[in-house]
Amino acid sequence: MDIRKAAIVLWCVMLLPVAALAQTAASGSIAGVVRDSSGGVLPGVTVEAASPALIEKVRTTVSDDQGRYRIENLRPGVYTVTFTLAGFSTFRREALELSTGFTAAINAEMRVGELQETITVTGEAPVVDISNVRTQDVFSRDDIDALPVSKTSNGYAALLLGANLGARNQDVGGSEGDTTSSWTIHGSRGDDMMPTVDGMRMNRAMGAGGGFRVYAINNAAVQEMTFQTSGISAESETGGVQVNIVPREGGNTFSGYGATSYSNSAMQSANVNDALLRRGLRPEVANQLEIQRIYDGNVALGGPLKQDRLWFYTAHRWWGTTKPLPVPGFYFNANQATSSAHVYEPDTDRPYFGTLPRRSHSVRMTWQAADKHKVNMLYDLQRHCTCPQNYAGQNATPEAMANHRYTPHSLTQGSWTNPATNRLLFEGGASYYVMGIKYDEQVGVGPNDIAIQDLTTGYTLNSRAITVRAGDAYGDVLDQVWATKAAVSYVTGTHNFKTGIMWTFNRAVEDSRIHGDVKYVFQNGVPVQLIQWATPSGNDAEAINNGVFAQDQWTMQNLTLNLGVRWDYLHAWAPARRSEAGRWVSAREYDRLDDVPRFNDVSPRVGAAYDLFGNGRTAVKVAVGRYVQNINTDIARNNAPSWAEVTSTTRTWNDANRDLVPQESELGPSSNVRFGTRTIGTRSDEDVRTGFGNRQYNWQTSAVVQHELRAGVGLNVGYYRTWYGNFSVTDNLAVTPADFDPYCITAPTDSRLPGSGNQVCGLYDIRPGRFGQVDNLITLAKNFGGRSEVYNGVDISLTGRLPNGAQLSGGVSTGQTAIDNCNIVDSPQESRFCETTLPFEGQTQIKAHGVYPLPWDLSVAVTFQDLPGIPVASNYTVTSTQIRPSLGRNLSAGANARVTIPLIEPNTVFEDRRQQLDVRLARTFAVGRTRLLGTFEIYNALNANSILASNATFGARWLEPVEILSGRLLKFGAQFTF
Repeated sequence: MDIRKAAIVLWCVMLLPVAALAQTAASGSIAGVVRDSSGGVLPGVTVEAASPALIEKVRTTVSDDQGRYRIENLRPGVYTVTFTLAGFSTFRREALELSTGFTAAINAEMRVGELQETITVTGEAPVVDISNVRTQDVFSRDDIDALPVSKTSNGYAALLLGANLGARNQDVGGSEGDTTSSWTIHGSRGDDMMPTVDGMRMNRAMGAGGGFRVYAINNAAVQEMTFQTSGISAESETGGVQVNIVPREGGNTFSGYGATSYSNSAMQSANVNDALLRRGLRPEVANQLEIQRIYDGNVALGGPLKQDRLWFYTAHRWWGTTKPLPVPGFYFNANQATSSAHVYEPDTDRPYFGTLPRRSHSVRMTWQAADKHKVNMLYDLQRHCTCPQNYAGQNATPEAMANHRYTPHSLTQGSWTNPATNRLLFEGGASYYVMGIKYDEQVGVGPNDIAIQDLTTGYTLNSRAITVRAGDAYGDVLDQVWATKAAVSYVTGTHNFKTGIMWTFNRAVEDSRIHGDVKYVFQNGVPVQLIQWATPSGNDAEAINNGVFAQDQWTMQNLTLNLGVRWDYLHAWAPARRSEAGRWVSAREYDRLDDVPRFNDVSPRVGAAYDLFGNGRTAVKVAVGRYVQNINTDIARNNAPSWAEVTSTTRTWNDANRDLVPQESELGPSSNVRFGTRTIGTRSDEDVRTGFGNRQYNWQTSAVVQHELRAGVGLNVGYYRTWYGNFSVTDNLAVTPADFDPYCITAPTDSRLPGSGNQVCGLYDIRPGRFGQVDNLITLAKNFGGRSEVYNGVDISLTGRLPNGAQLSGGVSTGQTAIDNCNIVDSPQESRFCETTLPFEGQTQIKAHGVYPLPWDLSVAVTFQDLPGIPVASNYTVTSTQIRPSLGRNLSAGANARVTIPLIEPNTVFEDRRQQLDVRLARTFAVGRTRLLGTFEIYNALNANSILASNATFGARWLEPVEILSGRLLKFGAQFTF
């Protein structure tokens, strides 16, 4: 029996026990729990059971403070159950056939919205969830519209306590644009962050694909967004932040939405001070750091095409940012296309600004196909450009960047729900996501412009050549993702059982090129090395990802057990392909490579929630779960023959005739003798790419106390622990630790440098007889003693809604991550800095946001962040001449060789902390059914100038600010709804 048939059989077997849950009684009853779309319970919901079988026609009750209700002693018959609560769409369950001895568990999930049938508030919603063990935050579009945050993927991170994204993505009113990003929280990985739309994945096919890689959020199309951060159920494959975008639907009444905002350089303050200038920030750059413009336009319309049968909702968004680029990207190189192209001279007559236009045009159809069959269809067409893309740490001039144009780019989805009976619910869906990227040269950059790296300044010049991958050079990519899901739920007053299956097929196709198939490396104006590339290149990869889960929420008095298990199957391969001939390589034909990887994993997820006092106001929750790493096509791409063979080699360059043109007689030996051959340079051990339980994974535990301080106000205190397993390492089988000779250097003298002027030892160089010998095998780290990574942290937060309509949320998150990577594989130098800790100092953050109503229909809102400073690094380039006295010989790469040595232990020195305060003032006007809103926002109100990136190359420009927080920004906006 193959694995697909086994999955189907397993899924069917899981359904068998549900028949045993039926109960008998003398009469019928209706009971259940009313929740909002985030899973929070709703009290005060009026529940009406109407039937011709009742002489009184209607029986009524109200849900209690736990959201539960029960109507007993009902005669058999056909009932209509209606749930009403102000601010939510009416939820009505019709045609419910109730039989004797049967308790109909009717749970309602109510969404914020405006349907024809409106509801009235009859009670306060609790702030404590006494059933679920997951930790989550939910933001509706109205919540986001009320707060001073940019409506971008990075903007939401400002609201999520504990969420970390790179400092260079810290946003000031949209200053960073809607760039790709991934977040971490509680020690999770960014690639394990999983975004979904209506519960279906829309991540990239290429690589691991986690996070907001390309797909952008159309704020006008959003009903609400949910962020799960711990205690994640068996429905999810990974343990990173789980983001679900709930699309807005139409209704029986026409409704409209429009919003716009704008800012430009005239509305931004300068925030460069003398301290930054002393750090090396050049005055000509300091005077040109203003955002050029930030714009955002939204319009949406929804309503009925046919009452109670067919609804539509269409939403359109145009938004973007034009911003200065980090040093040295702010100015073009005046020496571009000259014999001095390796020398960066800012052309102050040609400042350069990055543009990030984004477009999204979506339509959603909701069809009540039959009384018990609902169908949703969504199509979202997007067009983006990151022009240019500037990678962190590259310190690239404009010529050495590339434009990333995203086309074609669209998401198509369909979903179906069928409440077959009062206990049984079927649901399913399918989606298709396609995303192409064209990585193009900057205007004026041609095929003869060779990439240059300057070791003295750390700058990259002339053109882009980071690796052979298109996203690091130039070329084209096409991603395609087909995804389906199906699930069945069976609910009683005691059990909430659900089982389902998901299937995803990913295809990633890539072609890449590098100018001249080479990169030059200079130091102090002199060529010292070159890198040869096996280009043109490319890569094809495909993967099938299956998951089957079963879970039950079992309530026993005050205790609710959350029990789940998940089986994951991942099979990926690299299809056959052809790559054309290049400067150093001939045309290549590659055969299909299978089982890269083929993994099977079973992951338990268990937890318990205890209503401590039985009043729904205090809950103690514990959870533990195993989660697999998000891999997608990553292993297939890395093991594909086109990339597993040696794709680059480094050679020293002694330009004896000073003509800046490399000749073979001027070049040293190759750092990899297999370059230019068809010999595979890196391959994976079978245990790394196949088997049961061999996929990288992590375990997560949490212990949380939630307490309602007063009506609408809750305190949350949580402890979180994450640890990882199945690490892999790369072992060069051609060498052993005995093939390396030790040496020391003297650290440069600089008062800012820890250990200034001291000896730095623990450094090693391969012996000359072994230089260039490479035969890499990726294998499990446990074969060399293992590796560990453990996070421990605590979150304390306060959330609530006050009687006057004010809303508040805030808290502190802190933690520590310990990494032990002291398993020496090849070079003994691997033991240097092998045991590191990202301390509490580097992970403590304070976040708060809130809205407060004022007289005259005014309101004020704020967001505040206090974040860790960035870690400081110092990379020192040392010549063979400097090393020779200690080593007793030249470096094996030759007398002209260089090595780069980190001088500061990672995560031991940090810049100052980063604070940001944003403020919003709004005024509401009502004109009939139309609500108008005017807004005035101040971002970075304190005009902070925190350093977001600095030059890590030790030398004259070491610690030069590369990027700082954008200065105080004013923004005006307007909004209407009807």
